[in-house]
Amino acid sequence: MQIIGLDSLQAFYLCSFELKVVVNERAALIFPCANEHRDMKVDGLSYEDDYRGNALAAMLRPHQIEFRFHSSFSSSRVLTIGTSFFKLAKEHLKSPFSIHYQGAVIGVLQ
Repeated sequence: MQIIGLDSLQAFYLCSFELKVVVNERAALIFPCANEHRDMKVDGLSYEDDYRGNALAAMLRPHQIEFRFHSSFSSSRVLTIGTSFFKLAKEHLKSPFSIHYQGAVIGVLQ
């Protein structure tokens, strides 16, 4: 997985605010909350309304990532994506780090 926008996490690590993420197994795009998930696209990564597109929308906080429901993504698939994201960005995130999907914690990472 390639993470685009990792530099946004520099300030994020020092503060307690939210960022948005569009993510799938191949890539993650991190961006400010002022932008909409559906408007942020890179090659191979697209979140669309009504469960279209090949990516998940998520909200990122220092201790957690919360994924929006997408009919093409099972909880186990989301956990795999969240774990990969955490491993690549963990120096900018805080432990313990929880992964949320459909209103439930599906994983906690150290």
